[in-house]
Parts: sequence; C-alpha cells; structure tokens
Amino acid sequence: MRFDAKPSELVANPMGKRSLSTIGCHLVVMGLLGLIFAVDFTLPLGIAWGVPYLLALVVAWLYCSPRWMAGFALMAIAMIWLGWLFSPSIGVTAWIVLSNRGLATMAILLFLAVSLLHKRIQGQLQKLTTSLQEQVAERTVTLEQTNTELNLQLASYQQASERVRQQEKTFGALVEGSIEGVLIHVGSQVLFANQAYADMFGFSGPDDLIGKEIFHLVIAPEERARLNSFAQARLRGEPAPERYIYRGLRQDGSTIWVDTMVRVVEWLGQPAVQITVIDVTDRHEAAERLRESNERFSGIINLAVDGIVSVDEAQHIVMVNPAAERMFGYTTEGLLGQPLDCLVPVGHRPAHGHHVDAFANGETTARKMRERGQLQGQRKDGSLFDVE
Repeated sequence: MRFDAKPSELVANPMGKRSLSTIGCHLVVMGLLGLIFAVDFTLPLGIAWGVPYLLALVVAWLYCSPRWMAGFALMAIAMIWLGWLFSPSIGVTAWIVLSNRGLATMAILLFLAVSLLHKRIQGQLQKLTTSLQEQVAERTVTLEQTNTELNLQLASYQQASERVRQQEKTFGALVEGSIEGVLIHVGSQVLFANQAYADMFGFSGPDDLIGKEIFHLVIAPEERARLNSFAQARLRGEPAPERYIYRGLRQDGSTIWVDTMVRVVEWLGQPAVQITVIDVTDRHEAAERLRESNERFSGIINLAVDGIVSVDEAQHIVMVNPAAERMFGYTTEGLLGQPLDCLVPVGHRPAHGHHVDAFANGETTARKMRERGQLQGQRKDGSLFDVE
C-alpha cells in the first residue's frame, strides 16, 4: 500500500484533515527518526551513525510528499548534530566524528536534492501525461463527432443513391417498355439506347450501339453534317430545332425516315443530348407518293385545252388552270379566293348558285352543265361567251 498524499487521493471530511494513510506515513517516518536518534544518543556509535537516517528518508521518499520529505531531511540533519553533541564518543577522535557526521549530512542533502528533482520531473511528467490524456480525450470527442457526421453523410448519401437507383430503375422500365426509340449521346458517342431504338435501326440490342459513333452508325451520309451542327449548337446553348425529320441508316444499309424529338439532359453530371424517334417511313413515303401524284395531276390540268375551275364548299375558287385564265381574262392570283359567281353573268347567278349547291349535296358525281340549258360565262371585261 502507498502512503503518499496525492491531491487526487485526499479524503474530504468536515475537519479538512488528510487521510489516515498519509498520517500513518508521517508517523512511521517520525518513529524511525526518533528510534535512530535514541540509539545514536545512547550508544557510542558516533563515527558512522549519521548514515542510518537515510533509511528513514528512503521511506519518506517512497510514501510522503516532497514538502514532508524536505522537513524530515532537515529533522534528520538536526538529529545527526544533536547526536554528536550528546551521544558518547569513547575512544574516537573528534575530527573523525565530525567528518563522518558531515559526510552523512552531505549524503542526506544530496539524497534530498535528487529526490526533489525526481519528484519534480515526475510531477511534470504527470502534468504532461494529464495534458496528453486531455488532448487525446478532446481529439477522441472530435473524432467521434466527425465520425457521427460522416455516418450521417454516408446514410444521406446511401439514401440519395437508393433514390437515384429507384429513379433509374423506373426510368429504365419506362424507356424499355416504350415503343419509341430513345438514345442518349454526348458529342457523337452513344451512352444509352433502348431496345426499341435498336430494333428500329436493325441492331440486335442496345449493346451494339453503346460507345459507337452515332453520326456514322444510324444517320444517312447526306444528313450527318446537318444533324451534327444541331447537336453542337444545343451543347453550346445556341438555338437549334427540337423536332425534325431525317433519313436514318439501318445496319443492313437500307434507309428509313424518322420523326425526331431532341432535348438536352444531364447524364452522370455532364450535359448530354436525348433523342426520341418514331419510324415515319410509311407516312413519309405516302406523302411523297401524294406529292408526286399532285404534281402529275397539276401537269395534266395545266396542259389541258379546256378551262378548269375548282371551288370549295362555300363556292370560292381554289384552283384555276391556264386555259381558264385565258378564257376569262383573269390571272390565277386574281381569281383564287373569289366567289364563283364572278365568272357567271349577273342575271344567271341566283339560279347558278342553286344548281351548284344541289349538285354538291346530291348523289351524282358528274354531269354536263348544258343539260339545264344554255350557259354563258362572263369575262373580266364584262363580255359574255357560251360555255359547255
């Protein structure tokens, strides 16, 4: 059991006294000093009796505070010289006794100095240890707080990642289930494509498209420059068409016509272009056939020697061929949008309008107008002429 009186080991009581262990230490040391002094006082050992006092000081060094140890050392020195004054020194020369007790005094003082230095260093080490423990405790608290914050951030990141994963899953399900082709690219490199897009252009699956150059893969050569200029303008934030029709290139070399809707999106933190396409080849070819048919029809109408005039339901002129222009003395621009009555003599206009309405609402698809009597037309200059 240790008997030193460290502040952390003091026992608080109403009298403010030290603990019994500290008092016992002091009593033991004082008892040893008293015992040694008594022996020194009664026995003729004056030559070397100062040395045993060091034994008591060793006990004080082990179990007492530095202040009490210094007190005991001074007490021991006093007892050494009191013993010299009062103890018998039979047969011993005085200078030998003095030298021995002087050496003992120097030994005690040296021991005291070394002990106090040791205690001081020990105290500084204790303070340093306490400071380090406090710093470690502070750092531990800081690390725990940082760890808590990191755990919260990690949990938030995991939740955000889960939401993104769910959104991607939902997006993937919507896109994969769509009958429209969807493709996302940055620059000219394909990043994503759905199965409908791959099927539309004759590929077995999206993997055949991802990572490839879109402008050389699914766009007809004559369209590449135009569509590339659109894509670059969008990424620069400049105006570009959002919807257009272009000629696409299938994997087998055949071409299709696609109606395209384009918009800029964010893909993995960078701007990208999303393309949604619909195959309109049948519609485009039908429109082309209709255009060609209209051109042929217009050619026939324009070459006809008979005057041909076409009106809408309100009997306004919508088409006039060159022969009719020459016949009535008008230009096409002068007749388009005008009522048909402008080509009919004034006296015949009410009856003529009634006949046209009856023909439009009847079941007959064609008839000769002379079946209802002689017809005349009126030129731009007001002159009349017979018509069939």
